[in-house]
Amino acid sequence: MKWLWVVLACACSTPTAPARSPEVLPAGSATFMWDAGMNITNRFLSVGTILGGNDIYGGYVSGTSQTVSGLPAGRTIYVRLMSMINGAWKYYDFTYTTQ
Repeated sequence: MKWLWVVLACACSTPTAPARSPEVLPAGSATFMWDAGMNITNRFLSVGTILGGNDIYGGYVSGTSQTVSGLPAGRTIYVRLMSMINGAWKYYDFTYTTQ
């Protein structure tokens, strides 16, 4: 299992880690982590095999981490972390390759 840290702050400042692309994940499962941010009322995490897709995982998340299982081997995986800030959705996209 690999831990990933996504920094999210008020006004969606640019994440500092992990490296945006390419990043390698193990097939199977990974835990995605982020900070609590400010003025965030909802958060949605999607993980899929297409940009913006959620065929692997898609759901509202609470707290500051989510473990996602079912990561297929040898695929490009797209991760989108969306945050509702002051009534508007803001998001970051990350691209990974699984081994």
